[in-house]
Amino acid sequence: MKFKIKWIGIFCLVVMYLLTMCDKNSTESKKDPPAYDLTGNWNIIITVTGGNQLPSGTQFNAQIILEQNEDGEVVGIITMEGGLTAHFSGDVSGNEFSFKIKQDAPCQGTFKGNGMITENGDKISGSYSGTDCNGSMEADFVSTVNYTRIITEQEYGNITDVWEGVIYLQTSYFVEQGDSLIIRPGTRVIVAPNEVDSEGSISIDIDGGVFIARGTSDKIIIIEVESPSSENDWTGLQISYGLADLEYCVIRDSQWGMFIFSFGDPVVHISYCLFYNQISGIINFGPDFEIMNSSFISTWLEGYNRWESDHEDNLSNCHFRGNWTDISISGVSDTTNNVIINVDETNFIDPEDESIEFSEDEVTNSVVAVDQSYGFTDGTVDIQSNRIEVTNSVSLPIANAGCGFESGIVDYSQLAKINHTMTKQEWMQYKKKIAEYNRNAR
Repeated sequence: MKFKIKWIGIFCLVVMYLLTMCDKNSTESKKDPPAYDLTGNWNIIITVTGGNQLPSGTQFNAQIILEQNEDGEVVGIITMEGGLTAHFSGDVSGNEFSFKIKQDAPCQGTFKGNGMITENGDKISGSYSGTDCNGSMEADFVSTVNYTRIITEQEYGNITDVWEGVIYLQTSYFVEQGDSLIIRPGTRVIVAPNEVDSEGSISIDIDGGVFIARGTSDKIIIIEVESPSSENDWTGLQISYGLADLEYCVIRDSQWGMFIFSFGDPVVHISYCLFYNQISGIINFGPDFEIMNSSFISTWLEGYNRWESDHEDNLSNCHFRGNWTDISISGVSDTTNNVIINVDETNFIDPEDESIEFSEDEVTNSVVAVDQSYGFTDGTVDIQSNRIEVTNSVSLPIANAGCGFESGIVDYSQLAKINHTMTKQEWMQYKKKIAEYNRNAR
């Protein structure tokens, strides 16, 4: 009898063990394989929704560096405004994730939350709650970008730097003699908004080095500010010496897309590029210039701005739309003489002022020759000693003019229709500042 009871007891233990294992396996089977990898540098906007620490609606930023293994387990470090640091641990199942935050400084705390992964793994959002020494907090969060790399400083001295993925630029970047900066096709460079460094607002400066940004028709390179506004939150590209080679690129939301100085005689190649939402697309004090298959859209003053005497530029298969002026030749103090700009198979659409403009008394004996282009009628217009010559004009916009990809980027309903209230004197003051900027950079 005792023997029988003993075996019944063992049998019951085995059954209980098997039931426990089945339940465990059933629970584990509910976890889906991770649909996305959260590895990377995330910039997060946090909005307080409850608790007794901060008023609801308060927002602040955080950066999270995450690393995920093949099983979906995630670990990382969080840094926030005010010196707050914390450790992140979580688990990804499908396109959802749960996590814990262990706060280390300025005091200890614990938070738990859940999130969703959307936009093909490029965005995360969710909520969390918990307490630290300051009290309780509930908050929502949403990411802006999963950065491949965050640049806060750079190395100097015969450096070859390669940018790819998503780059977050928090400081001006200088490509000096012996240096090379290569931006891979499909790279997105995001400039921190309203950030300034010791040199002023952020810029990318080619000062004797080699700058290569060659995208492809299906992998466009984009250089833009993080939160576009009407303030043009970064300076743009600035070229004094060296080589700049750009193809299939977008430069937007800057003071100027490109500023070429009058010294150094740089070599610049531009084709299939879009200059969008700037004060000026290209300001050129430098050498003779050729631009092919590029678009200038929604610039506040001009798409292309030539300075300095005795130059001949060629623009072919370009597209100007929604600018104040499309092409201007400028001079201040020192008169600009004998400039020739040849324009071929180009569209001039909806300028707010004139498509072509000369700075009155400051520009003399200069010619803009327009051939086989849309937006003009054949003929010659003399403006003091300057001339616009139009031949073989066409009645319909040229289909293959421009970069060819602006329709996927430009919001045509929001083209900059600038209410220009500047007087002639104010306009000349601005042009003088541009001239001084070129002189002072020597």
